[in-house]
Amino acid sequence: MSSDGRVTRWVVLAALVLATGVMFAVSLRGNYLYGYSLGQSHEKAQLFGWANLAADVWKAFGLIAISMLWRARHYRAAAFACLAWLMCLLFGLNSALGLYVHDRATLTGTREAQHATYQDTENSLAAVAEKLRTRKADRSVGEVEAEIAAILARAIMSGERVRGTVASISRDCTKIDTVTRQACDEVAALRQELAAAVETTALEEQARTLREEIVRLRERGNSVAPDPVGEFYAWLTGGFLSVRDVGFGFPLFFALLIEAVSAFGPLTIAAYAEATRPRPRETDNVDVSLHLAVARHGAPQLAAPGHGEKNQVSSVVLWMAERGIPTNENKGMGITDLYGDYVQWCGERKSELMSLQDFERDLDGARALPELAGKIRKFGDRYYGLALQGRKAAGAMRRIG
Repeated sequence: MSSDGRVTRWVVLAALVLATGVMFAVSLRGNYLYGYSLGQSHEKAQLFGWANLAADVWKAFGLIAISMLWRARHYRAAAFACLAWLMCLLFGLNSALGLYVHDRATLTGTREAQHATYQDTENSLAAVAEKLRTRKADRSVGEVEAEIAAILARAIMSGERVRGTVASISRDCTKIDTVTRQACDEVAALRQELAAAVETTALEEQARTLREEIVRLRERGNSVAPDPVGEFYAWLTGGFLSVRDVGFGFPLFFALLIEAVSAFGPLTIAAYAEATRPRPRETDNVDVSLHLAVARHGAPQLAAPGHGEKNQVSSVVLWMAERGIPTNENKGMGITDLYGDYVQWCGERKSELMSLQDFERDLDGARALPELAGKIRKFGDRYYGLALQGRKAAGAMRRIG
């Protein structure tokens, strides 16, 4: 791998580790807080919080263990571990939803109440304005009252003698009298006009108060939509999604994002690091067979007990030198497949055959040779970095059978 490739690899790894670490920390904190909120006492809150924390850690790193168990062909253990991981993932998702939905509902609920107050005030002002618009241009209360007072003070004559005023004779137009009937009819009409003028004045005062209230609410931000994100997506989808749909969908999407990154992030980082691990340069190590040839002529030699002299080169090393080729694939080969090819190779050369256990021991010893150190990796009973040329091991295994 070139120097630029190594720099790119480390930059990507650092960015992935940082982003996954931040998201994992958010997930841990969120799940702990949700579990803590379920407790009815401090001790129970701590218990639930730490239980959520442990489940979140299992969710993040259990998937790596599951993949390694599956590679090692421990399928039953991997299946049980996968079930436990799935339960932790679902529980973490539920915790994240519970926390984020509650927090968002609290935030938008307060905003909705404030916005509803603002809208009610605007609606009240609109209703008052409509009433004022439909009214005719009435005289003021003072003008009507002055005219009523003038009529009530009008003198009533009997011949050339003044009998009294309209007010005194009719007791302010509450007593029926033929002499004051016409004047009292005028007062009655004026009193109706006075009532309308009083009501108009009250409406104008109410409108003024409502306008002042709207200004105050607008300054406090009550005129802003309680859920701008929901309003935006409702507009963007032409009303297909309502504000309420977005209000519940956004926390769900956010919770899925947090849980997915914290659950699959560590596995992704491990897989990327494994896939981009630097391989031996061709100028230094051209082929596995070249290393094995060096080992055969000058490197430390191996021997299996009961299969020749102590300083005889192991047949496993000779087999690797002839049949082994390097590979960058992530698909490993099982020990039984390798041993099958070794059996076929021994049969072709009429060489003495060692047992599977001795073969695996010598193969592990060959991996430790200086020329091969770190180039052939073993996980469980599978070997990575080594492939076979020539006839396939499967055919050899059928011949063994």
